[in-house]
Amino acid sequence: MNRKGIITLSIIIIITLITTTVALILRSALEHRTDGHAYAEQKAIENGIKNIEEVSTYRSDSVYYVVKGKNKNDEQVVAFVPKEEKEQVHIFLEKDGLTKEEVLELVHRYDEEKRPNEIISIQLGFDNSQTPKWDIPVWEVRYKDQKNRYTYFIVSFTDPKVYKSYSIQQ
Repeated sequence: MNRKGIITLSIIIIITLITTTVALILRSALEHRTDGHAYAEQKAIENGIKNIEEVSTYRSDSVYYVVKGKNKNDEQVVAFVPKEEKEQVHIFLEKDGLTKEEVLELVHRYDEEKRPNEIISIQLGFDNSQTPKWDIPVWEVRYKDQKNRYTYFIVSFTDPKVYKSYSIQQ
């Protein structure tokens, strides 16, 4: 093999190694986002959800998997499956909870000083905080407020009550 062939082969090997390494890192990072989802789907099925449409992870004091789907009556439901097996699965009819739009409206009119400037995320979760003791489904809204603070806003899923609101200066 001549010098040009060796250089070409070396470049191909290096590119292959870099591509493989990047692919493995990305795969590992994405797997972390879906850890526990198969378990959550199984628990949701065991608790009466027949058509699973979406699974996400909510992390607060505890980890809960949020499973959206339909029950045997073909109604849209949300199941909150705890990571800890000894905890209870909580299932709510989606129509009995606030919509994402209603929560965003509440956040915008709650406190002028904490009014959102940029919404970062909004997600369903389950808050089982110990102090004070809560066991409620919640919406968690994360955003930057008018003073460019990173703000968390926790609203009950079942009624327009704000449970927590706090800001962190950047």
